[in-house]
Amino acid sequence: PELGRGGVAGVALEYLALAEAHPPEEFSVVRGHVMWMLGRSGKGHRCTFDHLGPYTAPQLRMALCEASSVRELEAIVRATLGAADFFTC
Repeated sequence: PELGRGGVAGVALEYLALAEAHPPEEFSVVRGHVMWMLGRSGKGHRCTFDHLGPYTAPQLRMALCEASSVRELEAIVRATLGAADFFTC
């Protein structure tokens, strides 16, 4: 079964809480997983996402690529999926 927007938000925020508690050696792993959860397909400037929120695909890609902390990724996920009512990392 496919998760709705709220389901994706819940999974993404739970994942980010775990990533903050148990950080991997490379932050790029966390970034890549979040991109996948937001429905990333394609590479580079041709990258698209299933969930965009207030962003265009290039804006979302740039925001994700420039994020340097779990908190920044959390803010992007909340803005993209409208997850203001979900728990905080």
